[in-house]
Amino acid sequence: MTVIEAMACQCPVVASWVGGFQEIIEDGKNGFLFEVNNTKDAVTKIETLIDDNSERARFIQNGWSTVSEVYSSERIVNKYLEILRGLAGQLPIQ
Repeated sequence: MTVIEAMACQCPVVASWVGGFQEIIEDGKNGFLFEVNNTKDAVTKIETLIDDNSERARFIQNGWSTVSEVYSSERIVNKYLEILRGLAGQLPIQ
């Protein structure tokens, strides 16, 4: 959720290739990903976003698009309802 929240707050994102980050971040499009424990790469990517206003603005815009298109509250609620309906269909009838 932290990556989605950051994108929703229009913050550029830099994260490591762990957990579900790579499912949300498209490296070089809406954020940067770096290998775990590769501090040099992480610093380079953070410095890029600090120094390059247009790249930072592009990441912010693309991140916002990702959140609004893929992770909108309407889509998330509908996904939860779909899951709950599926689970309810599996319950034994009493």
